[in-house]
Amino acid sequence: MKRHTHKYYRYIGSLTIPPCTESVIWNILGEVREFWKEQLLALRAPLDGAYRNNARPLQPLNGRRVYLYDEDRTQ
Repeated sequence: MKRHTHKYYRYIGSLTIPPCTESVIWNILGEVREFWKEQLLALRAPLDGAYRNNARPLQPLNGRRVYLYDEDRTQ
């Protein structure tokens, strides 16, 4: 089944793991999605052990703008 997200947020931030490189474009789905534990393990597999359970604290916006894209509002 193909799913289509009608709403998402976008902002320019940085990586959540060292070296925390800036100018990363983040796209955040507007709806919560579920996935299987096996999928999570597959996503973590190529990461070095120190980064597999990264939980970087929230960072201040520092003037960044967060944009909402809502397909239903543009029609």
